[in-house]
Amino acid sequence: MLVKILITTKEPLSVGLESIGIKTLLYKIPIVLKNGETKEIPIIPGNSFRGVLRDTMAKLFIMDVCGENSDKIEIDPGTALSMFSGGVLSRKGATKVNSVHKLIHEFARFLLPLSILGFAVSNTIIPGKIKVGCGYPVVKETKELIEDIYWKDTKIELEDIYTTVLLTRKNDMSKISKIDKIQYDEKEADNYLKSESEETGALQQRMIREAIIPNVDFVTYIREIIPLKLEEKGLLWKTLEEIDSLGGSVVRGLGSVKLSFLNSKDSENEKKAYEDFVCAERENIKEQLKKSPTDF
Repeated sequence: MLVKILITTKEPLSVGLESIGIKTLLYKIPIVLKNGETKEIPIIPGNSFRGVLRDTMAKLFIMDVCGENSDKIEIDPGTALSMFSGGVLSRKGATKVNSVHKLIHEFARFLLPLSILGFAVSNTIIPGKIKVGCGYPVVKETKELIEDIYWKDTKIELEDIYTTVLLTRKNDMSKISKIDKIQYDEKEADNYLKSESEETGALQQRMIREAIIPNVDFVTYIREIIPLKLEEKGLLWKTLEEIDSLGGSVVRGLGSVKLSFLNSKDSENEKKAYEDFVCAERENIKEQLKKSPTDF
């Protein structure tokens, strides 16, 4: 299974590498151009995309299993951590071969996100079944780098796709006073502001993020490295269809994207297999959700 993905930015996209003062820099890597020169290009790291994939898949799976009662589901904290973040490696507590076998065939067998993306428990990593590729921008400079996945004639050059976004964080207590129906102690509010100002040093902050402008295409891929079951493919397709944001400061109006599949095929059979699996194994899935990976 190989899924070639086109990611189109709908809002400024900011996948940050590091912050220098108030400025967050884009994640960039150097590449060698055809003429032998090197140039830095912005990327969507596979690990960044994989993190969004894991969160979306875990949430979707839980909702599908529990339906309208998803807010009442009982999940062991260790299992929730494994599903949403991949678990935590520890130097202590060696995992026996028999335990690994049970984790794969009794635990992850029913919890499909763990089976697809893998997880860590004690000092052992249970490998995932897919590789998530690095996302490269579709610009003149990357033609040779991405033409085996996707290429279209473009006049866009690398320097044309950058922008910066100003983000502010400030105190707006003065606005509250303009709302007649809200009553508050003005003196107490002033004291609060004064104490907070002394502790934090500033009530108003200005931050800058480097970003990619809207309507820029990136290409990446997901490759099956360990054979996926039909129901696992179905969950993967459903998850990809749900993803609509990447990068940082999503809640501040950044990161909206649209995913298109460059080699899409009829995935209805796989999605149907996933739905049938959830219906048939619902009780077993709920039972495994209550267990901790360390129980095995």
